[in-house]
Amino acid sequence: MQKKIDFDSFRPAQLSGEPVTEWDLEAEYPEDSSRKTYEEEMEKAGEKGAADLPPWGPPAGETELPPWGPPAQIPGWTENPQWAGRYCHIRFIHAAVGWPQVDIYVNQTQVISAVQYAELTEYFTARAGRAVITIRQTDDGQVLNQTSFLVEKGGFYTVAAVNSAAGIALYLMEDIACSKSVYNSCLRVANLTNQAPALDITMNEGRTLFTNVKFLDVTEYKQISPGTYDFGIAESGGCQTLPPIQPRRALQLIPVVIGETCRQNVLVTAQRTIERDRVYTMYLIGNAYSQPYLNAVLAESYFEY
Repeated sequence: MQKKIDFDSFRPAQLSGEPVTEWDLEAEYPEDSSRKTYEEEMEKAGEKGAADLPPWGPPAGETELPPWGPPAQIPGWTENPQWAGRYCHIRFIHAAVGWPQVDIYVNQTQVISAVQYAELTEYFTARAGRAVITIRQTDDGQVLNQTSFLVEKGGFYTVAAVNSAAGIALYLMEDIACSKSVYNSCLRVANLTNQAPALDITMNEGRTLFTNVKFLDVTEYKQISPGTYDFGIAESGGCQTLPPIQPRRALQLIPVVIGETCRQNVLVTAQRTIERDRVYTMYLIGNAYSQPYLNAVLAESYFEY
């Protein structure tokens, strides 16, 4: 199931755009009174052998992990085997029209800077549990939003910065795998624009793949054969059923799973290439009737199988 946050349940500070005080992580993760000092760790390393002592975290062999491990991955951070299964993966997309470049923090650790509108980041590794996401304006450091999400170990997530009535908000989507044939790929659509009506996604020759996709909707996956397609983003509700269209010969081995065929008021078209055996999300961003106009950001989700 996709995780859709009800904007009405947000804390006021999450939607107002007002600067908020940084989370007091000491209250969330209290100081461990039994934590060993650096000298004690070094003494233990001498007893066990320096090769047995990891560069951070508890001495090798302990089963319980302390609460003071790395809260988020910054570029160049390497996983320690003792933390396997204790983390998740989060990436970010800047879909907030009219907002400047932002810096992104996970649990007070900056993971990336100067993210521009329409930019999608790579996945970063964060400790599973409570992830506090903070976005700041790059130029002056002003906090635009700070939201706490619960994330599961081993999970993959995309956090979108989107426009809201009170400014800018954060929206969490879970990047899940799909059931498909080996040859095909999977595609779903996430509507991240609040400046457009409900939308339909059409394909080559007027076929409709997704219908009535509203703001913050994330559709179910559908299988699609590899190839290059002209996707259309259209106003929903204007579909006129046409006679069925036979798929191209190249697609007859494994047909594309499609909806009805129709002719609609297409707002914008986007040519995108689908490769074999992949899992994709198409993020719809921008404005329907003004600049920046609607755009389809096609992104592959990466999973550990």
